[in-house]
Amino acid sequence: MKEKNPNGKKRRPDIGVGVLIVNQDGHILLSRRLKPYGYGKLALPGGHVEWMETLIQTAKREVLEETGIRLKKVEEMRDYTEELNRKMDKHYATFYLIAAMPKNQKPQDMEPHKHGPWGWYDPFKLPKHAWNPTKRLVKRSAHLISAFINRMKYPGKKIAPEGLWKVFFLSRAENGMPASKHFKVRASSAASAFSHAILFTEKHYNVNLVEIEDASARVATQEQWDTEDGYEKI
Repeated sequence: MKEKNPNGKKRRPDIGVGVLIVNQDGHILLSRRLKPYGYGKLALPGGHVEWMETLIQTAKREVLEETGIRLKKVEEMRDYTEELNRKMDKHYATFYLIAAMPKNQKPQDMEPHKHGPWGWYDPFKLPKHAWNPTKRLVKRSAHLISAFINRMKYPGKKIAPEGLWKVFFLSRAENGMPASKHFKVRASSAASAFSHAILFTEKHYNVNLVEIEDASARVATQEQWDTEDGYEKI
């Protein structure tokens, strides 16, 4: 659908970021929105991407402006949500990032005219009045959020990206599944098996979320269906 601004230029969706800041309890930082759009909803810190600004740069800047927190390392989750609200005349594509809460810092109400006090919430038990895009994100990317939380709780030795596959298959063996690269499992258990693999990997190793996402994509692209017995071969 093509629409134009009053000046005659084509309208484009706004691009934004949302940042999951995770503390040692595995909770994320949320605040009650005070703007008309989404008023009263609990939402993540974040905002609009500026011209020639990377997502990570935007995340650090917005978090500092809204909470006073200076993030050190921020990781892309490679997930996004779309918000199309004709009534409010809003169209957003929001990309999400995740970061650990730095030690010796506390969230501050830097923009009290935009949002209420910051608070910590269990991402897997969000209140009913949480922002809907945040709910959708948590539901879809629960495995990545869990992996990040486990890495914070169980820091371990590093593992090279090329070694992730070995750990992946070892983790399947731990969960009673064949460790060979060519094996059959029921299709309904494929997602569950990979979730177990992530939890195992993140508990014993320190693997970047991007590496896990890449491995997940490789699992998806290397699946070959066996139509005779309804099983999948990986």
